[in-house]
Amino acid sequence: MFVDPDGLNPRLIYEVIIKSANKIKKIWDDLDFDGANPGLQHGNGRVCQVRYKKKPVIRLDYQLYPGTKGESRLHLDFDPLGIKHVPLDPRRLFDE
Repeated sequence: MFVDPDGLNPRLIYEVIIKSANKIKKIWDDLDFDGANPGLQHGNGRVCQVRYKKKPVIRLDYQLYPGTKGESRLHLDFDPLGIKHVPLDPRRLFDE
């Protein structure tokens, strides 16, 4: 087995690039992007969502959530991690 101490072997570099490109393509192929839902037309709902292998990963919402005094606010939800309502709206600074 040949070991390239300087990491300059073109064949090894090529193999790493090809393997990386194939993995990136596979990940990209498993991603789906959803647009706004109908509720957003009325100022309340999903702005966009990213799914990986058909399961929601991250969602950008504009809707009310606890602590917003009944007002819709822009926020992120990370469903797989159970993290909800990460505020993106600067009005959050004044919420209780």
